[in-house]
Amino acid sequence: MAKFNFPLISTTVLWHLVELVLSFGGKQWQCKEKPTVSHQMPVLTGLRYLAKGDFLSEVADLNGVSRSSACHIIDSFVEAVNDRLDSIRFEAGLLQDGTLIPIIAPSQNEEVYVCRKNYHAINVQAVVDHRARFIDLVAKWPGSTHDASIFDNCGLKDDNLRMLGYGSQNLIGRLIMTSFGTTDHLERHELGHLLGDSGYPLRKYLITPVTTATTEKEVRFNQAHSSGRMVVERAFGMLKSRFRCLHRTGVLYKSPGKCYQIVTACTRLHNFC
Repeated sequence: MAKFNFPLISTTVLWHLVELVLSFGGKQWQCKEKPTVSHQMPVLTGLRYLAKGDFLSEVADLNGVSRSSACHIIDSFVEAVNDRLDSIRFEAGLLQDGTLIPIIAPSQNEEVYVCRKNYHAINVQAVVDHRARFIDLVAKWPGSTHDASIFDNCGLKDDNLRMLGYGSQNLIGRLIMTSFGTTDHLERHELGHLLGDSGYPLRKYLITPVTTATTEKEVRFNQAHSSGRMVVERAFGMLKSRFRCLHRTGVLYKSPGKCYQIVTACTRLHNFC
């Protein structure tokens, strides 16, 4: 399994993943070139695409199927992982940041996906723990969206959005605006503290660095804050290293909706493995 960037994954874990994925919609794994697809093939095809970032034609050739069949298998694998693998659970007192995932220019609303670094992307917000495991994820916003705006409209912050299913258990979809008013979930339930960079607003539960550090205490505080936040940067680095389809050296050749699903599936697999 080292060739899939999972050097520590055991055979037991792999077969557990096979059973978990194949329990999701039996007939959809069949393809016209291979009516009797092996149990491992859909999982290995999906992992190959996510871990290597290969073109569909390369993935198809490796598995002896057509490009359309490979596309169908990969989409079904991603959907199955997001449906069956519940490996993202929120805990308290951790680290938060955002990252940009490159995508192909969408056919609609192309301009809103151009990020501050001048390429098309989606902006992903995540919370990680001290082990660099993702415990909350928001993957549904274009690259031009500011980090603070994503946080203000996520289920982690707003009780109303959590009730509508926009928390860590339902990470994909279009934001539904409600007239219930805003209830700050983190402050109301006293779930601990988050560390965030200067792009986020200072809150009782969200600790940001001192904007202009002038005293020795403020300088030391910023140094300690930066040291703590390196965990979330390392988590993003590990995620993109394991799943090269998310790396800046490539680009996701799918619609924004499917790109959101791919990011979420990669995060679930990162925690699982």
